[in-house]
Amino acid sequence: MHSDHIIYDCYGDWAVRHVFQRGELKHKYSDATTVMDVGWFGSTEFQINRRQDGSIYYIIPSQIDRVEMTIGGQVFVAEQGPSAVFYGAITAPMLVAISQAESLINLLIYSEGQTIEASFSATGSNAALRWIGAID
Repeated sequence: MHSDHIIYDCYGDWAVRHVFQRGELKHKYSDATTVMDVGWFGSTEFQINRRQDGSIYYIIPSQIDRVEMTIGGQVFVAEQGPSAVFYGAITAPMLVAISQAESLINLLIYSEGQTIEASFSATGSNAALRWIGAID
């Protein structure tokens, strides 16, 4: 069994990668990842993932029920049933808002009856999202 072929780069506060099946160089997925500050909890990754089929999700590696993301006065909401990893649906307006943000992007995270404030940097997000093919 061979490992995948991975191409990495960094843009501002975002790390990006394309993952290909080794040998055939068939695209598997691309992602852009930054560190999200989760207040008293510490930090975790916030990732935007573009899959082989072209679908795009944001991923937070934690059990979360609901996320409210505020970007420049716009609020984007995603909910999910119990799971160890949160997969939030992404819309074109959300991607544009993230790529054009000039300050921290704020989130309210709801998990097991708790509300947690979190944020992540938009610095480099425009280039990172272009690099993974999430925006034009």
